[in-house]
Amino acid sequence: MSYRDFLIQGVVFAVRFETGVEKPTRICSVSDDRTIRVWGLPSSTSHSVDPTTSSAVCELWGHGARVWDCVLRGDRVYSVSEDSHAAEWSCAAKERVATRSLKSNVYSTDVDPSGRWVVAGCTDGSVRMWPASSAAGSALESAPTELKLPGDDAIRFVVLSKLTESLLVTSVNG
Repeated sequence: MSYRDFLIQGVVFAVRFETGVEKPTRICSVSDDRTIRVWGLPSSTSHSVDPTTSSAVCELWGHGARVWDCVLRGDRVYSVSEDSHAAEWSCAAKERVATRSLKSNVYSTDVDPSGRWVVAGCTDGSVRMWPASSAAGSALESAPTELKLPGDDAIRFVVLSKLTESLLVTSVNG
């Protein structure tokens, strides 16, 4: 499978397998055309995708700028953008169900293995974490927990690890 297998306008910034399942059947892509697309993976009997007939299972649009990263978990897609917002989407409804302003361009996002917490890495050197709107008892109006690295080094990648119960962070300068 190559990037040409998917009908996307513009540069693809991230492609992620769905999380929280033993055998992923979908992937999610984000690009500079401000779209988030969920794609079905080929079945075990078919190892290729016909680019002339491929179409996204779900296409979401609503960020004000390029979308940098996404996480696909169940019916939910979590995305972050250079518009300084994180969004939670419903694939079934094909709409945004929650938006959070993060006050800085956001490069990376992840959702913990339980699906309760969302984390984002921002260009101002901060990592922000808040409850997912789909989590029981979550409060969207609550301010996110913020961790700030020394200096102004942009956070490039964040991962919530199930194995070590840790938050892993990389920055632009290491």
